[in-house]
Amino acid sequence: MAFKVITLRSAEMDVETAIEWYEGQKSSLGSKFYDEFLICLSKLVESPQHYGYAFKQFRQLILPTFPYKIMFLITGNEVAVHAVFHTSRNPKDLVKRLK
Repeated sequence: MAFKVITLRSAEMDVETAIEWYEGQKSSLGSKFYDEFLICLSKLVESPQHYGYAFKQFRQLILPTFPYKIMFLITGNEVAVHAVFHTSRNPKDLVKRLK
């Protein structure tokens, strides 16, 4: 069964911020980040239940190359991405966002 993935505006802003930062570090690095993010979203389309719980009902998928995790909820056949969070940030900030 394929799931429908929806990215909330807050998560879109997280991705945009990360892309801008990586592009500022090295040309095309932001594009590589975005490509990896899209690959991870395609994994959520196929099997979001494969990923473990991180906070209450929220699950997480950790990007393989970049230090970010995708926080999402599964409801029926829909996956809602709530945050794309840098792993070195204070986890309390993430918990505040997800409440």
